[in-house]
Amino acid sequence: MVGAAHPSPRFGVAASVSTALAKWRAGQHHEDHSKDLERGGVIIGIHGLANKPPIDEKTRWWKAAIAEGLTRNEGLIAPEFLFELVYWADLRYDTPLSVDDNREPYRPYEGAGPLPTGEEAPTTTAKDVLAPLYAGIDRVEEATGVTLVDDLILEHRFDDL
Repeated sequence: MVGAAHPSPRFGVAASVSTALAKWRAGQHHEDHSKDLERGGVIIGIHGLANKPPIDEKTRWWKAAIAEGLTRNEGLIAPEFLFELVYWADLRYDTPLSVDDNREPYRPYEGAGPLPTGEEAPTTTAKDVLAPLYAGIDRVEEATGVTLVDDLILEHRFDDL
């Protein structure tokens, strides 16, 4: 999923669709897709690497997030659109993610009006925060030749690319 630069993943889907529609309307695109929702275009969602809830639940959440973004950011009332989720967590995990273990359930955004955009997101990034840590890890790895930290970080921190 390509999402807006916002600290919460729940804005990613809604903001991405809304941003794409805004770009199409503003002429900042290569092809005119502005009528795709009306013509029966399909929005395709592809989840990340981490385990996910069951497919029906995940699909419902994505559709609700997209509809929320289209309603709040584009003014569409009860938007209808085709949506397909490329769900492949079942290929990596034996059982779907339980409700108790889910760190990213969909919840409608509080308040009224458009959802926050990337321009409204904080300017401090994870890269800014983690740069000193990574520099220290690099020094330790160079001194020892051991790269176990890299493997642990990739396995546990970046499991949902």
